[in-house]
Amino acid sequence: MSLMKLAILPTAFLIASPLASASTSAHPPIDRETLEYLVGKAARHSGLPALTLNELPPIQFVSEADLNKTVCPDDPENCRQLAAVFDDLGYRILVRDDFDISENFNPYDYSFLIHEIVHALQYRSRGAEIFNGCDAVKATEIQAYDAQDSFLKEAGDFHRLGQFIRFSFYCEEETAQKDYLKSKERWDARNASGKFKLETLPGQ
Repeated sequence: MSLMKLAILPTAFLIASPLASASTSAHPPIDRETLEYLVGKAARHSGLPALTLNELPPIQFVSEADLNKTVCPDDPENCRQLAAVFDDLGYRILVRDDFDISENFNPYDYSFLIHEIVHALQYRSRGAEIFNGCDAVKATEIQAYDAQDSFLKEAGDFHRLGQFIRFSFYCEEETAQKDYLKSKERWDARNASGKFKLETLPGQ
């Protein structure tokens, strides 16, 4: 899945490991108009092709504790402050249910979902290659943070979240390559017919 645990900021990206199941919360689903807004902003601020809502990964709201246990089952404390994650193997986005994604527009909270949608756009645009080694992983993450910061600036929010990754990014090449092979296997299976398949695959 897309997950590298970032201890400083509450987003996650990049390990191609199956995530545990998470209990869906009572958070109301995001309405169609808001989803279209979020996808449009993610595409515009990243420069990537947009997805239709039918192509977008399902967005699931989960409790903070469930998100931590799902992403870091062996060490939930290592995922404290995590806000959201794009899981490429399960093709879904998990979001903490105390984030305000509603009609009460909150640019800061919206920005984390835009960040994860950018990862979905990257995945649909370039496939598993976005995980192919540490340099690719870093470039993929920088693009998502740049889009997030660009959205925040446009919205008049003072937060800038992506600067640290250029200077404090940690990645083990051997681990990255193993994760890439897992992601590529799933990508190839999804595209075996020449058309991206969203249905659940064995082992998901």
